[in-house]
Amino acid sequence: MSNPIAKSFSEQLKAFRGDMSYAQFAAKVGISKSLAHKLETSGEGVTLDTIYKIACALGCSVEDMLGSESVKKKRSRRG
Repeated sequence: MSNPIAKSFSEQLKAFRGDMSYAQFAAKVGISKSLAHKLETSGEGVTLDTIYKIACALGCSVEDMLGSESVKKKRSRRG
């Protein structure tokens, strides 16, 4: 996985999904089961809109979904 944001997101997503099945998670978030699986295993298909939608459904922030360290590193590179 070459995209560091997608990698960080997929790592965090597994933790947020917890013991929910992909079907339960997808229904809660409003995405397909196959997209939930792709997002968690490869980060494939990740967009800011999708991250925002998942964060809202789970009651957390986009920063939580991306991992706060990843967000801090991106912000510090901008100057």
